[in-house]
Amino acid sequence: MRASVWAVGTVLLAMSIFPAFPVVSAAMESAAFPAAIDAEVRQNSPNTNFGSDSPMRIGTQTDVRRVFIQFDLSSVESGSGIISATLSLRAVSCTSSGVRTFNVHTVAASWVEASVTWNTQPATVGSPVQKVVDTGILCPVQDTFDVTEFVQAWVDAEIVNNGMRLSDSNEATGALLRGWVSRDGPSQNPHLDVVWRTSPLAGVDLTALLMLIAFIVILVAAAVFVFVISGRIG
Repeated sequence: MRASVWAVGTVLLAMSIFPAFPVVSAAMESAAFPAAIDAEVRQNSPNTNFGSDSPMRIGTQTDVRRVFIQFDLSSVESGSGIISATLSLRAVSCTSSGVRTFNVHTVAASWVEASVTWNTQPATVGSPVQKVVDTGILCPVQDTFDVTEFVQAWVDAEIVNNGMRLSDSNEATGALLRGWVSRDGPSQNPHLDVVWRTSPLAGVDLTALLMLIAFIVILVAAAVFVFVISGRIG
């Protein structure tokens, strides 16, 4: 009888311990991240750095130009689920060239704002995010790009966050220049608007949680063993 009471008491003790452990539930968070670094590179000035220029331009009007931009997302916890991530750029210099498709690629290697040039620009990796833009719409105008898949891949550490490269999809044709305010501009600077859901285990000491679970399993197993033995003896 005493053994049975002990077994039941042990189970009740285990059940009371587990809810006391602080469990952090998933939470929705959002932030507008400013650009950490950005720069334009130009084919006709292959060794010149334009890291402090604003606006920064893509296009093919006089030569091919591309834009590199990177955001510090270290405050987004690993394991978070990215609900949306929107790159927002303020176009203040526009050349009309009909409907164009702009590419946004992830970048394969690190680069430095104050020294990157056409000849030293890093390669890109993977398929681009594309957006069709009517360049006939007069500036100023806000250009936005859905880069949710990129941010999720960075947070999941599937690829390293080396930023993004923006370019015209057809750099061989067209007389297009589109200039966006850079982080060095006076206002309306680039930003990345991210909405994410934190991991339910964010902030939880996983080692302590596993030890607690193991302890409870041992308690319950011991209680079951005692209960079975007491039943046989009785």
